Parts: sequence; structure tokens; C-alpha cells
Amino acid sequence: MQLVMGMSADGYVSINESDDMKWLGKDDKAAFKLLTLGADKHLLVSRKSGLLLPHLEGRKTILLSRDSSEGFSLSEAYTLFKDGVLIGGQTIAVIALQKDMIHRAHICKSVNKAPLYSTPAYTARAQKEEIMQYITKGKLVATTKLGTSTVETWDL
Repeated sequence: MQLVMGMSADGYVSINESDDMKWLGKDDKAAFKLLTLGADKHLLVSRKSGLLLPHLEGRKTILLSRDSSEGFSLSEAYTLFKDGVLIGGQTIAVIALQKDMIHRAHICKSVNKAPLYSTPAYTARAQKEEIMQYITKGKLVATTKLGTSTVETWDL
């Protein structure tokens, strides 16, 4: 399974569960599209994050949930969609990394800062730190520039 995560210039992957990530710029969104578009791509996303997503044309979105009536479990998705692309949220990304389910990670670094909402963003930054601790144990295999966006590709 691959992981694709957007990261703001100030180091957030999202601020809270209501963050629609509109702070991502045009180039960031183009990088995300290049990494996730394809008839054979299954985008794996937590139920909460999935409900915030717009329709992503050309991609099959698979909702993940602890409740089997609302989606696949992470373990089921890993078994069924080994070539899937996990796109969030943060909590499920940490769990997948802890369980060694991710073999490649793409971190799309934006030049834009995330807006600070009234909700404290400490948890988001802490989870980003935990995600990066797992990823940086791997090998950086590519750094690609797309306009103002930079994508780091890591083999884990």
C-alpha cells in the first residue's frame, strides 16, 4: 500500500477533522491528482476524512472504518487492495505505518501555511511528527518539483 499525504509549509497534514485542506494550492492538488489518478487506483480513506472529500473523478474511493457497516477495516483493505493508496486521515496513516502496511510514501509539501482554526492544532502536529518518524526510517528515493509543490517519495 502507498501513502499520499499533503503537508503545509508550517508542518501540518491537517488541522482538525473539519479541515477541508483548501489551504493546498493548485500545484499541490495537481501533484495529488498525478499520484492518485488511474483506473486501477483505489483510494483508501477513513470514513470521517472521506465524508469531507469532493468527488474524485477517475478514482475509486474505499471508506475505512472500525464499524464494518460503514466501511472496510484497515486490515481488510490491506488484504483486498494491496496496491491501494491511503490518503488519510492522520490517525489511520499512523496505524498503517505502525503495522508496516505502507511500502511507499509520497509527501506533497506545499508552500502554503495552514490556517489556524479555533481548535488547538497540537494533535495534528504531533501526528505529523509521528508519521514522519516512520517515513524517515525509509529511504528517500526521489524529490520532484511540480510548480510550487515538492513531492518527496520514500521507500519503506
